[in-house]
Amino acid sequence: MVTSSSTLVENFDVHWVTKYQGVLSQNPPESAFVYPMKKAYNETQVIGDLNIVKSVTYRRDPSKEGNVELIGQHGTTFGWDCFVTERSNDTDDASSIGKRIAAEFTKFGKNNSAFKNAPVYVFHKDVSSDPPKPLNYFLCDIECIRLLMLQYAEENSKEDVMADDGIMTAYFGSPEEGERVLEDVAESDWRPLN
Repeated sequence: MVTSSSTLVENFDVHWVTKYQGVLSQNPPESAFVYPMKKAYNETQVIGDLNIVKSVTYRRDPSKEGNVELIGQHGTTFGWDCFVTERSNDTDDASSIGKRIAAEFTKFGKNNSAFKNAPVYVFHKDVSSDPPKPLNYFLCDIECIRLLMLQYAEENSKEDVMADDGIMTAYFGSPEEGERVLEDVAESDWRPLN
């Protein structure tokens, strides 16, 4: 089941996949098996026909203080994968992209030998809030930094980006938090990620 949310970063949405455990299940939610999709993305930067994924990373656990990854399965140390997408047109939203992810993952699963039985992925819901949450609500700081650098480092200095309160708030929740997170990133480290 694909769950989606918009973020405060313009045109960025996040999506995660929950294992279906039955309607009456009392078990805590768990991450679905998406390793083959993650592997395909890491190798080719696309998953099947889905070319809007910007990153595959782990979800941040918003119930814990600091940069703690959300555990995908109780009793393990496996992180819960999160797919960050960038909208490609004005009609895209978190729901429409979540539905595309579900359809593409189902198609991908039918053609992948990692699955004994072809999985069926469905769109579950859009949990976007109004106003949207900053990106670091969903992702750990290091991934927020990486995505920030992919978007801005090529044409902007770190100081210019840090001076933009809107960008800092969208990625880190506030200008102060953005400054705290980015203070240890050297300008020489800012540019090479292009």
